[in-house]
Amino acid sequence: MNSELIDEGNGDSVGLVSVLNKLADEMNKLSTFMNKLRKDVRDVNDKLEKVTADVNSKLEKVTEEMEKKLTHKIHNVIDTRFKNEQLKNKQDMEKEVHTLKDELSSYIACLQSQVHDINSKPQICRDLNVCIMNHAQTTNENVNQIVNDLLVDGLKLRHVDFRKAESKLVRIASQGSLL
Repeated sequence: MNSELIDEGNGDSVGLVSVLNKLADEMNKLSTFMNKLRKDVRDVNDKLEKVTADVNSKLEKVTEEMEKKLTHKIHNVIDTRFKNEQLKNKQDMEKEVHTLKDELSSYIACLQSQVHDINSKPQICRDLNVCIMNHAQTTNENVNQIVNDLLVDGLKLRHVDFRKAESKLVRIASQGSLL
């Protein structure tokens, strides 16, 4: 085309009009081509947006599915570990209970043996008489209270019990009374 412009440019004004017409045609073609290119770019952009939206939607679905599967797997792992620990603790407790049962059975057998030994020995008579001498006798004295005070407060024998206390006069008056 440049060669045509130069050749016809040496001629008359008709040649120039013809060159300008050709140039205008070329500009129209270029403008049409640019409009078509813009339309194609818009179409490609629209398609790209649709594809991006589809990819994002699919990615969200896959992410949700993976989260569900991962949550399920984690739950299963934790559940399995918990059950294993629970079983181990149960077995340990059963061993401990068995050991305690054996020890308790041993203690019971020992105590039964001791009870049998105690029961097989002759009974000791625990009835003893105690005399308290040189006690000053007063009128209206409570002999039981005097003996109780003497055992509990004086001798610190709280576990000793008595059935009966009585006061007897001694033949020699200077010696006081006998309880």
